[in-house]
Amino acid sequence: MHLSLSRAPGLVVAAVSTAGPVGVDVEPAGTAGFPGFEDVAAHPQEGSADPTVRWVRKEAVLKATGWGLAIDPRGVRVDDGPRLVSWDERLPAPERCWLADLPVTEGYVGAVSVIRPADARDGLPQDSPSW
Repeated sequence: MHLSLSRAPGLVVAAVSTAGPVGVDVEPAGTAGFPGFEDVAAHPQEGSADPTVRWVRKEAVLKATGWGLAIDPRGVRVDDGPRLVSWDERLPAPERCWLADLPVTEGYVGAVSVIRPADARDGLPQDSPSW
């Protein structure tokens, strides 16, 4: 069993998984829209999607891998799929990464990620994006 927690003012989210390591993140909408955020957290090829949405997706993946912020988030690229597109090439990439946006309370954004072993028979949705 794997567990991940995330807190934001007024909200706590927990994700539990038996499918593989899990990561979850939740933030108040718009919190990553401050000057300088892109310089410390954005991959150079990430699109123009809401920076807070990109951030919760990225942090969910980083938590699921177990690396967290020990990895420079600029080396991790996510897209609007949502999907993990690329990973810091100096480190072993997660074999299969499932990533989804969470339907959280209005005024917040959230994402959850599960890392799956290559040989896993999964209970994850068949249309799950994988990398």
